[in-house]
Amino acid sequence: MGLVAQLIVNISVAGDFFKSQRPAPIFNCGDQHGADPFGARGRRHIPGLKIGNRRSYTAIRIRPGARFGKTNQVAFSFGDKNFALFKTVKAAGLVKFIDLRRIKIGPPCSKRALRHKSSPMDQTQRERYARHILLKEVGGQGQKKLLSSRVLVVGAGGLGAPLIQYLAAAGVGTIGVADDDVVALSNLQRQVIHRTEDIGRSKTLSAKTFAARLNPDIEIIEHALRLNDHNAAEIIAGYDLVAEGVDNFETRFALNSAAIAMKKPLVSAAVGRFEGQISTFKPYENPGFLPCYRCLVPEEPPRDQQVNCAEEGVLGAVTGVMGTLAAMEVLKELLQIGTSLAGRLMLYDGLAGSFRTISLPADPACADCAHR
Repeated sequence: MGLVAQLIVNISVAGDFFKSQRPAPIFNCGDQHGADPFGARGRRHIPGLKIGNRRSYTAIRIRPGARFGKTNQVAFSFGDKNFALFKTVKAAGLVKFIDLRRIKIGPPCSKRALRHKSSPMDQTQRERYARHILLKEVGGQGQKKLLSSRVLVVGAGGLGAPLIQYLAAAGVGTIGVADDDVVALSNLQRQVIHRTEDIGRSKTLSAKTFAARLNPDIEIIEHALRLNDHNAAEIIAGYDLVAEGVDNFETRFALNSAAIAMKKPLVSAAVGRFEGQISTFKPYENPGFLPCYRCLVPEEPPRDQQVNCAEEGVLGAVTGVMGTLAAMEVLKELLQIGTSLAGRLMLYDGLAGSFRTISLPADPACADCAHR
């Protein structure tokens, strides 16, 4: 059957999936650390399936005529860009076992991303990232880690703009940008990656254009949509970390729930008038002690208690401060350096010129993280 031709799809599969299913899956797919718990067994048992490990990603080429035996259980998927093809393959009976809760589906790895994972930095990269490499906490290996990292930024507005700017400059290899809005003139007072010429363009495209000019070494993936309960898990699955600076609680709650389920760190920042706050949420690392976002905000506040920049205003520089702090927390998490803001909430008062950090405990009755 000429259904698939030579489609390359990439997935990263959690190690605990293979441990719990062994020995049912019969293709050799590396776990999140690149290990191969099944040796070359898959290459012998599935004709037409070529597998090649690339650290935490596994490239799979499915050739025409591939068939799986009746007793074999195979777990793989195609990511959101090829979902229609995935449904076709499933209907054709090629997929015998699917568990989307445990399979982290992501967009195809580009040749650039694979190069970052396996190749040493070239002279241009060494010069571009020289000030990072000089830091003993980062060094060459840390910079290579950044180049192979994947971060989803949700919201390309006042907070997302400096966040995208500094992550791109730092050499984070793949940055996903999710936003369903277009650039408006009133945005330009604080959303510093957008220009007057960008008015009317989608913010994701404007962000991609900006980042490409700043650092052609990285890849920007556009998600021109609003994340919600129905699509958040599928979108964030292909990323190592999520950072959000959105202005609605529906998206924040959807991201929180999906990030917990997939064990992704979530860096969350917010601003209003002259103030801001930021924290990192990863309750799965210490259940019952580290909080999630819903531990901080159990339910959406009444409308009259919400701080809305469109109605009350915000000093543009405040979004720059908080967006830059968010970039700092993302880089710390990716590099595993410093002290995480998990379990703490940092508060900024621009008029007083002060910061303070308060403890943020887990809520034992939290609807999102208490029973996971």
